[in-house]
Amino acid sequence: MEAHAESKFMNHLPDRERSRRRGMLAALPLAMFIGGCGGGAPAPRITDGAYEGPPLSIDQTGRTAVVVMEAPTPGWSVTVDRSSEARDHWQAFVTIRRPNPAYMYAQMIVKQNLLTTVESRRPLRVYARVLEFADQATDGEYREAVRAGPSNAEPPIEKEFPGEFRPPPPPDDPGT
Repeated sequence: MEAHAESKFMNHLPDRERSRRRGMLAALPLAMFIGGCGGGAPAPRITDGAYEGPPLSIDQTGRTAVVVMEAPTPGWSVTVDRSSEARDHWQAFVTIRRPNPAYMYAQMIVKQNLLTTVESRRPLRVYARVLEFADQATDGEYREAVRAGPSNAEPPIEKEFPGEFRPPPPPDDPGT
């Protein structure tokens, strides 16, 4: 039945064109496989040297780590470019953009919180690059800005056994 459908579809084409199209159709799955496996953005370049930008810190008190930037004015912005797992820690690559020079900004420290996908119990290193407002660079050199170990150990798991009776906690009564 498929051959019949194919012949209806390609019946009007010369033999040479039919043969070419059949070859292209046969090679399509291989091309999709090869294209899907080799793609992706290149790994960011990490360079030595001191990070020169607004102060960054890592807050690991929640479920996932938060990168905190303390910008000197409201015009600064910060975005996560990529997160990846390294051998013994996680890496977060962030881009910090300077304010738009066409506008004036109040001189006040502004905290910006940037949620990552990295669990707080994992060691994290944040690599940052600082770009001008209009710079559209997709590659660049990142420098280590801050690192943090895992947050406090996971809270102990309370063991609950079926049928175990636990009396309610005593009420807080300031009169007694």
